[in-house]
This record gives sequence, C-alpha cells and structure tokens, in this order.
Amino acid sequence: MNTKLTILLLSIVSIVILLYYSPSLFPVEEKEGFADTSLQIRFCPLTAPVVQTAKGNTDCCEGDLLDGKCKGNVICTQSPSHDSIPTCPDYWKDYFTKKSKDACPANMTNYYEDVKSTANPKGCSASPPLPDGTGPSNPSAPKCRVYNTPDENTTIQDSCYIEKLKQKIRCPVLSDAATTEIKIANSYTNKFGFFYCLYTSNTGIPSFCGDDKSYSSYLDKVVPNWRTSSWSSQTLESMCSNFLDARNTNSREAQKKRLEDERRKREAAEKALKDAQDQNAKLQTQWQAAVADAKSCKR
Repeated sequence: MNTKLTILLLSIVSIVILLYYSPSLFPVEEKEGFADTSLQIRFCPLTAPVVQTAKGNTDCCEGDLLDGKCKGNVICTQSPSHDSIPTCPDYWKDYFTKKSKDACPANMTNYYEDVKSTANPKGCSASPPLPDGTGPSNPSAPKCRVYNTPDENTTIQDSCYIEKLKQKIRCPVLSDAATTEIKIANSYTNKFGFFYCLYTSNTGIPSFCGDDKSYSSYLDKVVPNWRTSSWSSQTLESMCSNFLDARNTNSREAQKKRLEDERRKREAAEKALKDAQDQNAKLQTQWQAAVADAKSCKR
C-alpha cells in the first residue's frame, strides 16, 4: 500500500514539474492589440539627445544640457531603469499605445512611425508594426495615413482621420439591396469630397444616397447657393435621411399608384360634371315647360 502511494505521489510531482517547465504544452492565447507588441526601439527621441551621467547611465534628456548634466526632463534611459525613469523600449511602447488610441480607427489599431525621421510616412494598420516601428509587419494589410497637418488629415482620402469618420456612417437599410457599401466621393481637386452609401440590387442596378453631414458640407463649399437653387429638392431627396421616403415616392410602383389615383379622381370629376350637366338640362326642360304652361293660362 505504501509503495503504491509513493508511486502516485511521485507521478503527481513529475506532472507538476513538467507543466511548470513546459508552458508551451498549454500556450496562452495572445490577444490582438498593442499590449502584445514586439517593439524593440531602444534609442532616444529626436528631441531628447543622449547624455552620460556620472553614475554611468545613458539617459535621454529633453531640455538643456549643462556640463554634461540634464537640466530638463529625462525622458527615458538606454540603461536599466533607474530613479523611476522608464527604459527607452518601455517609453516607446507607451508612445505607440497612446498614438494608437488617439489616431487609429477600430479596424486598424496598430500605429506605426519611423521615430528617427519625421519625413517618413506614419499611420495605422491592421497588422502589428515591425520591431523598429517604421511600418506594418504585413505591408498588404489595410492601413491608413497620419499626416503632419490638420488640412492634410481632413482632405486626403487615405488619412486615418477620414477612415475614423467613415466608420461612423450608418447607411439606411434598403430591403432589396444585395450589397451596401460606404464610399468616398472625390472633390474636383481629387481630395475628399463626401461619403455616400452605394446600393446594388440583385440585378446589378446601383443606387446611392449622400451622407447628410459631409454631403451638405461639401455642397456648401462648392455651390454655396444650392439650398435656394431649382434643383435643391432633388438634392435633398438624394441625402440618406430622405432617401427611403423619396425612393418610395419615386418608385415605379408609387408612380403607377399615383397615376391610378389621378385617373380615378379625373373620372370622378368628369362624372360629377356630367351629372351636373344632366341636372342642369333637366332643370332647363322643367323651366321651359313651366313657361309654356304659364303662357297657355294667359290665353
């Protein structure tokens, strides 16, 4: 009995040791996102040059240097962390995480930037960044750009700012549409114009409506008097908030019904007119008979 118990205990201990030293047998599922990034950026930011301290640390100083000492803020250190100063890899991971939250759309959550050069492109991708952060690890994955000026971010089609706006667009549900897509219309200068919803029926016939906010804003810029123009009603009908009602009003079925209603009204009016004419003729006959009787009595 003691021998069996000993063997059992040894088996349990062996299994525990095996699990402890072999985590690959039960790998932990990694979550997508910036928490699991493999960024390995170790150098100082461009605005914080290297300074060697008296203690032998290699720090990154943002601000003035005096006699080899940092009189500004120590941003990070290339040495092991000291005095609550983060290592440069940790600094850059935090930097990329904040940029991702601020600039990236929900479908492209991975920020990338060549932090050694402001001239190289930066943006967001569906693919994690390269270890040095300079670009997506998968160049063919969907991506968008983060530009250096507000004007560029709001007018260039592939900007992440416009992509974030695009994801907020909600197209009206068209029951007979086989597909529904959110598209971007270019302006006459080939820059961002407005968003529109493109519907394609089962027979391949397209129809569309313009996003109210971006479409009206675009028209205000290119045709300031469009609201008072002769075509303003048609333009308003083409906006997504009015699209379904206008479509129901202008559909073949609606036009057929409207024509049928007009025909019935016309026939009813014609019948009423004929009835009135018949009644008038009857009254005229009665009047003439009464006049004739009156003349006979006088004689």
